[in-house]
Amino acid sequence: MLRILFGVVWRLVLLLLLLTSLLIGFVLGSESGLRGALHVVDRVLPGAIRYEAIDGAFFNALTIQGLEVRFGAFQLDLGRFEWAWQPTALFSRHLLIERLHATDINLVLPPAEPTADSDEPLQLPELALPLDISLLDMQVEKFTLRQPDQTPVFVLNQLSAALHTEQDKLLLDRLALELPQLQASADGQLIPQHDYPLTLTLDWQ
Repeated sequence: MLRILFGVVWRLVLLLLLLTSLLIGFVLGSESGLRGALHVVDRVLPGAIRYEAIDGAFFNALTIQGLEVRFGAFQLDLGRFEWAWQPTALFSRHLLIERLHATDINLVLPPAEPTADSDEPLQLPELALPLDISLLDMQVEKFTLRQPDQTPVFVLNQLSAALHTEQDKLLLDRLALELPQLQASADGQLIPQHDYPLTLTLDWQ
């Protein structure tokens, strides 16, 4: 179960980082471009995205404060978001993210659609990344997940992590997290192929 959870989580993180960098980065390469894109979204979907302040551009370093996203039952409140990367590293097939920080995150997800129970085991797809990835500094503080009009289902006080890929391996250089009832740190590696072999050193209290 731990192997499956680790594989799914980091696979989603890496894919999101990759798509965000390659797609959004080229569109929002300047501060004015970012503001213009958000203005277009507001005209098409009034009130869907609001923010207090934006500083920088996605092509180098970006800071967003007071971000609010509303799509139906989906809600995201983000107190502060910081992003810094080296886009020129893409020419060497390397996604190099220097900083990814987020604080005061409140995420509200709509109820999941009921699904029929299946006796078939979960099959994880093999993942072959088209480029190397390095995430040097990831910091998350005060994350809350809940469904509409319900008490939180998950609370994360703090998370600090760094990871990189090496050939066909995902290497977790460090991970430290703090939950209301748990503190843990870990490092290890995962190969996102076959049965997702996982080597993990975990310490908790």
